[in-house]
Amino acid sequence: MKMRCRTGRLFSRLAVLTVLAVLFALPPASAEPFLSDQSPQDFQERTATLFFRAGSSRWLEREQRLVTVPHSESYEKTLVQALLDGPSQGTRLTSLFPQGTEVLSVISEGRQLFVTLNERLMASYPDEAAVINTPDYRSGEGRLRRELAMGSLVNTLTESGEYIKVQVLVRAETTLTGSLRLSNRYYLSDNDALPDPLTRQEPLIMLPGYAAEQVMALWQRRDWMALEERLAQGPADAATQNAFTQALDASPAILGYSVSPGVPSPDGSYALTSVSLQYQVMGGPEKGIENWPLRLSRGAGAWDVPWAAFNALLEACQ
Repeated sequence: MKMRCRTGRLFSRLAVLTVLAVLFALPPASAEPFLSDQSPQDFQERTATLFFRAGSSRWLEREQRLVTVPHSESYEKTLVQALLDGPSQGTRLTSLFPQGTEVLSVISEGRQLFVTLNERLMASYPDEAAVINTPDYRSGEGRLRRELAMGSLVNTLTESGEYIKVQVLVRAETTLTGSLRLSNRYYLSDNDALPDPLTRQEPLIMLPGYAAEQVMALWQRRDWMALEERLAQGPADAATQNAFTQALDASPAILGYSVSPGVPSPDGSYALTSVSLQYQVMGGPEKGIENWPLRLSRGAGAWDVPWAAFNALLEACQ
């Protein structure tokens, strides 16, 4: 009996010594799982290009930011979730999906993605209550914001070039049906026809010229508050800001304008557009400027008209 106990203790000691020998023999990286409670990194950060509505315009603008991709989810599902969460605070971009919309799955099949969203996608927006049933709204702004929502989705998911189509599915929660293809009823049409899978919507993306057009339109409407918010890199001191506001008040009436689409620089950091406008100084004759070169900058993926560039055009019209 004593012999068996001694033999057991001997084998136990040998087992402990063997484990210790293995641990000390392993390189530090291999031994770490045995010696600590640290787990492998369960997420990664990636730079994403997301598309949101540019204010209340008919265009989409890019926003570039870091997104956190959980280890258990795909990068594509993280992108859709980022779209549903909305743009970063402090930007002029607008979210496009009804509150409560959730992404349930994103599955790839070849170069096509199947994106399943919950039924809240079909809900109306909070500000639509009084107009959702009027024909003009349904065929105008109502349809536009839904087209922009799907445009933002497909443009975001095809930005890498890996995928070329996106099929949107809606999982019904108030009926017995399962996931269904998005129908024309989503776009406020009175039929359930099934459109083709989404493909990239380049015509919806704001080009440099479109950004310049927005500024010119605000100038023509003399909407100074919105105009100053739209300009980038504004005056650094109060005195210059005050002088700029006074110059806007004294600026001529814009009778008409045209803006070229704009050509980005080779590195994409800036672009040039040509602005032509007709204007009239109060009580004076009509005048015009032809092909004024307006330089735009690019910040966080969006095209901006710098304050200094616009101010130079403003001074030329005095």
